[in-house]
Amino acid sequence: MRIFPCSLFAAALALGACKPAPAPTPSTPAKAPAVLTSSTVPAVLQAFDPNTIPVSTVQLPPFPFIDLPRDVTSERHEDEAFDRVYVIAGQQLRPVEGRMSQRFFAPEAAGLSTLAAYRNYDALIKSIGGVQVNTVQPGDPAFIKKNGGVRKAILARLRLDKLEDKLPNDVPTFAQYLIRTATTNIWIAFSIEGDKHIGLLVLEEQAMQQTVGVVTAQEMAAALRQDGHIPVYLNFDTGSDVIRPESLPVVDEIVKLMEADPDLKLTVEGHTDTTGDAAENRVLSMTRAQSVINALADHRISGRRLRAAGLGGDVPIADNGSVAGRARNRRFELVRN
Repeated sequence: MRIFPCSLFAAALALGACKPAPAPTPSTPAKAPAVLTSSTVPAVLQAFDPNTIPVSTVQLPPFPFIDLPRDVTSERHEDEAFDRVYVIAGQQLRPVEGRMSQRFFAPEAAGLSTLAAYRNYDALIKSIGGVQVNTVQPGDPAFIKKNGGVRKAILARLRLDKLEDKLPNDVPTFAQYLIRTATTNIWIAFSIEGDKHIGLLVLEEQAMQQTVGVVTAQEMAAALRQDGHIPVYLNFDTGSDVIRPESLPVVDEIVKLMEADPDLKLTVEGHTDTTGDAAENRVLSMTRAQSVINALADHRISGRRLRAAGLGGDVPIADNGSVAGRARNRRFELVRN
């Protein structure tokens, strides 16, 4: 285990033996950027612009970038090569995808109060280029109302099921940081649970590695003749209906399928996993299905032959309890009409 040092990166010192770091000089929080508007994506899904945060020039340690105190083990630990979590940027919820790590530990095991733990991690994260970007707490009534009105559902999206409401002496129970690098964005959430455990959630944004080969037009046609439907997989920008360039070969194969059979009519069904709000997932799956149809129209495939449907996470084909299962569920079904 790497050492979490009192002097931030002085590796010879263990956090558990250190005095609490002094309170940092208050700084003016970064202003949230203007909210982009879209006719197809709900406001809750619109992206916070990370370009408002300066690029860090600090050479970062290996993922997950920050460690536990020396000789303290994580009482719960989850690592995923690819997953989606929600963060708070400004006063907005923002879905982000990539490599994720979440750990919890008891601060008393390191001889720390909750305030000392917060001060040390706040100083450490800022020393490697992190900027606190949340200007609202997850339990704020206005924030809850804006994002569906159900506190439990919001905390589930943030992976904060047991978040402490309030602590004595105004100790923050949640802080969201962003480290912007030349190649990616790193989101770090510090939290304090109801049992006074410290939570550290780190997500490094990255696109999902494409592990499934492109299904050919001939394979699609055979499946449609035999089964009446076939799943296909495309990557989109996070929280949007923009098809990523690496998925355009899949669109090309659907074009070939439609050109080879001029009488073929299809429903393009959008499906998601069950992460997040069900209603929002249905909207997003519908707008993405329509984006596929728009892409086909760009190749002169008539819209009269196509219909979009958004089913969200209502029709899974795999277990949503695993990363692999959620990846399989985030799909499109081409259904013969």
